[in-house]
Amino acid sequence: MSDQKIRILQAIRYRTKSRQVQDGEMNMSVMITRLSAVAVRVPLATPVLAPQLKISFRDYLLVMLECSDNSRGIGFSYIGTGGGKSTAAVFDEFVLQNVLGADPTNPEAISKKLKFATRIQGRGGIVANAFSALDIALWDRNSRAAGLPLAQMINPDAKKVVPAYASGGYLNGEYRPAELEREIKSALDAGFASIKLKCAFGSQQDDIDRVKTARRFMGDKTNLMLDAYNRWTRVEDALPSVMAYQDVHPYWVEDPFEPDMTEELSDLNRQVGAVLATGEFYFSPAAFQAMATRKAVGVFQAEAPRCGGITDWLKIADIAQANGIEFSPCWFHDLHVHLVAASPAAKFVEYFPTRDILNFAELIDRPVIARDGEIAVPQEPGVGFDFIMDAVEKYALAPAITGTFDTPTLVQAAAI
Repeated sequence: MSDQKIRILQAIRYRTKSRQVQDGEMNMSVMITRLSAVAVRVPLATPVLAPQLKISFRDYLLVMLECSDNSRGIGFSYIGTGGGKSTAAVFDEFVLQNVLGADPTNPEAISKKLKFATRIQGRGGIVANAFSALDIALWDRNSRAAGLPLAQMINPDAKKVVPAYASGGYLNGEYRPAELEREIKSALDAGFASIKLKCAFGSQQDDIDRVKTARRFMGDKTNLMLDAYNRWTRVEDALPSVMAYQDVHPYWVEDPFEPDMTEELSDLNRQVGAVLATGEFYFSPAAFQAMATRKAVGVFQAEAPRCGGITDWLKIADIAQANGIEFSPCWFHDLHVHLVAASPAAKFVEYFPTRDILNFAELIDRPVIARDGEIAVPQEPGVGFDFIMDAVEKYALAPAITGTFDTPTLVQAAAI
């Protein structure tokens, strides 16, 4: 971890505890006394098609924590089209027994303890999702306790506004050029200078025709990002399409391969002129370091709610900056607006103009809104929003899993 990030983590503890002293609290020790997690399944208003996948609903894990000083925080993770209850089970079995009673101002120590606890079971997938949601709750709690927006908690010189790109290009059935034109026109009218569309649908020729049609609709001055959604498993299969995409001058070509195919990414990157982007399905800083070492991509896209939380997201930002790699995270613009604002290597926030795709907005009370292609960083302490508990109850897959720091069997967690 860089000296800058070490100072940031030290600042969390200093600012939080300084705030407690200002509030007249004499006890400098704070412990996590209550943790809750609930898996929810939120249906899409209209099912959509991505390459190789139909999406009708999305599962999320929502985390709430409380501390001995009455401070609190929230965290969350997107699990996918299934897996919510399994992720909650990970939280139940590993997070509760290892985190209750711990010091919330030391997320790095908590992260290390959880990773050690799952060294046999594995640290990716739903395990990483559960741990990421907790880590976000810790950072939210710490920035709320310090009275600072999350962006300023991380970096006092954080930007106030960040650029966003409009993300879409899903299908609701058969491809219809008029629908694509309406979607692109709506994004342009809303002030977006960058638009991302799903690609790699159907035959190669149909796909290329659709991409060229999109470029014609948006003109030459708009950044066009293309997302292949892990379509290919071999370089020789990806190469013809990625080469053909060059005719529309894409800003990047995203996720040509399935996750962890670093060698294939590196090989493809050597053969094409396109900037490759990936990372939303990667779960650790080590995976991004491997891509940087192999010169596999030009853009990292790590999601804090999946890659280990904010603690590990900042490490990935360090890797990006050290290697001259752009960092534009996927999903969760309500959270990533803070991280992009605070990180020199970060550039864009992905923004979904419609709730029909990323429906996390159904669960929170103050979703951020892009205006003229930009998002203003919320200035409320923490992440800047709370869960709508009526919505959480409506979409819950099962009752919340809750633990409290009130039994002798949990005392060992306080050693963190």
